[in-house]
Amino acid sequence: FLKKILHFLFELRNVTEKERTSFLESLEDEKEKTKLDETLMIYIDRYEEAEKAKILGNIFKAYILKKISKDDFMKLCRSIDKAFLGDLVDMRDNEEFWRVGSDTKQNLINVGFYEEHIELKENHSGYNQFTDRKESMTYTTKIKSTKLGELFYESSR
Repeated sequence: FLKKILHFLFELRNVTEKERTSFLESLEDEKEKTKLDETLMIYIDRYEEAEKAKILGNIFKAYILKKISKDDFMKLCRSIDKAFLGDLVDMRDNEEFWRVGSDTKQNLINVGFYEEHIELKENHSGYNQFTDRKESMTYTTKIKSTKLGELFYESSR
């Protein structure tokens, strides 16, 4: 647990005293501060890998610096908790999503970082190469980042 706390805190090393003070003053009351502390401790404790605590540190830094909202911070905490670490690292380290494997893409869809869109198109040839049948319509699937996925990518680095 201590190793995870150290990884988390290390990511906050460049947050100035002024930025920390401003953030703490922006919280409504002691109850909200306590809830935030508890939330951070619960997630850090639940993460099996210290690298997830490091990622959380970067996300928390973005929250302190007002780059993301409280709601987005909480959603990111939950998604990081549910995601496989290797998938998070793949997403964070690959600017070009097409380089990420299909299992990783599906896992990131499941945690809300990507969404799948199906596009229907008229099939002029009347033949579907995938089903080996005559069909008037074909479809393609496209995967794109969600707002939450973009926030993760920008904040986790």
